[in-house]
Amino acid sequence: MESMPIAWTKRAAHYSRLPGVDPALDLVIDPDPDPSKEAPPGQRYYFVRADPKGWLPVVLLLNQTTKISVRDFAKGIPFIPEKKRTAWEGNLRISPFFIDPPEGLEDIKFFSAMVNMDFLNTLVDEKSKLVPEIVARIELSLPLPARSLQKT
Repeated sequence: MESMPIAWTKRAAHYSRLPGVDPALDLVIDPDPDPSKEAPPGQRYYFVRADPKGWLPVVLLLNQTTKISVRDFAKGIPFIPEKKRTAWEGNLRISPFFIDPPEGLEDIKFFSAMVNMDFLNTLVDEKSKLVPEIVARIELSLPLPARSLQKT
C-alpha cells in the first residue's frame, strides 16, 4: 500500500503573534476577509450555518496580577476609554454566572464568552496592550451546535 504525504496548512500569524493567543484563531478567522482570496482552512468546519454574526465561543484567562474582575472586564473598566465602552460591551457576551458569580467564586479569573471579530481585533491591537497585561490567555472553545444558537 502506498502512503500519501500529509500537507499541513500554515498561515501567517495575525492573532497568535502575541503570547497567550490561541494559534487556532489564525486557522479559523480571516482578519481581512477578501472574497477573491480563499477562506482560512478551518472556517468551513468551525462555524455553523445558523450563526448569524460570526460569534466565536472562547475561554479567557485574565492576568492573575490585575485587580480586574470578570464584571469589570465585561464593561471595559478601567482599560477601555469611556466613549468606547458601549462598543466593547456589544462585542462581548459573558454569562451572568461569571459576571455575578456564586459566593466563593468572586475572584475567578477564567471564564467563557462569545466574542466577535471587532472584539478580537481590539484585543490583539498592539497599542491596546490588552494581551498580556489584562488577558493572559484566550483560546477557541468548542464550536457550538446549531441548536444552541436557536431562540427558545
